[in-house]
Amino acid sequence: MELRKNRNEIAHEYSFNIDEIVDSINLIYEVSYTLLNIYQKFFNYCENRFDFIKQ
Repeated sequence: MELRKNRNEIAHEYSFNIDEIVDSINLIYEVSYTLLNIYQKFFNYCENRFDFIKQ
């Protein structure tokens, strides 16, 4: 839920305030490791579960 909240803050806010933009970029950076881990787990699951994903 926290990642979703962060995504919404970044994706739906069109600020012209430089500080808010910088905060959004920093937020993306802070959660990027978590997002990459989620992606890798999901990809590994799909690769092991479904034949069409095989490399």
